[in-house]
Amino acid sequence: MKKYYRLFKMFLARYLTYRARILIWVFTDSSQFFLFPFLWIAIFANTTLPTGYTLRDLITYYIIMAVVSSGFISHCSRHIRTEIIDGMVSRRLVVPLPYFWFIAMAEVSYKYISGSISAVSILLLSLFGSSFFTFPHAITQWLMFVISVGVTFTISHLFQYLIGLSTFWWEDIGALQTTEEVVSAIFSGRLAPLTFFALPIQYLADYLPFRYLAYVPAQIYLGTIKTHEWFSVFGPALLWIIGLGILTRFVWYRGLRRHEGFGM
Repeated sequence: MKKYYRLFKMFLARYLTYRARILIWVFTDSSQFFLFPFLWIAIFANTTLPTGYTLRDLITYYIIMAVVSSGFISHCSRHIRTEIIDGMVSRRLVVPLPYFWFIAMAEVSYKYISGSISAVSILLLSLFGSSFFTFPHAITQWLMFVISVGVTFTISHLFQYLIGLSTFWWEDIGALQTTEEVVSAIFSGRLAPLTFFALPIQYLADYLPFRYLAYVPAQIYLGTIKTHEWFSVFGPALLWIIGLGILTRFVWYRGLRRHEGFGM
């Protein structure tokens, strides 16, 4: 356990050396979501909002989107791609630490910083923007929300890890990254709450893991998903995590064989 903690501290110190860059990344990740409430306000200016949403709920929804995006979405694929192309991944193999956990610690250390910024943002909004922002009071709701963002990070990290490992076969993974971003934006609820979409898209989203990347944490925070729905919410998420975990191990070993075969 000590080696993970030391690795976490090493990456944390490295990221804190470039504080301005972190603030820029956090702002870039979250700024887009602050524009969506104004868009929907304009669209529904002369009509009522869809059933189940008030203006306050909608503003809260996108603020939580900003928090989740900046604080809990992994972006490790570019890091992995660089290490495979540069041959650094071969050097990591002699370190007594699985490569997956090495990359995970790099992401966790960064998310520790960005997540802390997000937590402070929620606290400030609860103090000074209570008329526009919903703030849960039940401890069980908070606990469920914390678990949900843990699920968000885990699923997004597994997806990004798989995309990064595809560099073993394709040096340019830009198309895969773009495809994943587009599909995720639609089916995660980042563009709009899934209930705003047509029923076929909602049904399809229920069977995909992307809703755990944004929609589910936001609905838990708003109280739309109740605490007694733990199993129905997190049961499928656990199955996705197990399935993606098995797939990452398979792709890693297949990719490593190819990597060593080509002498990269």
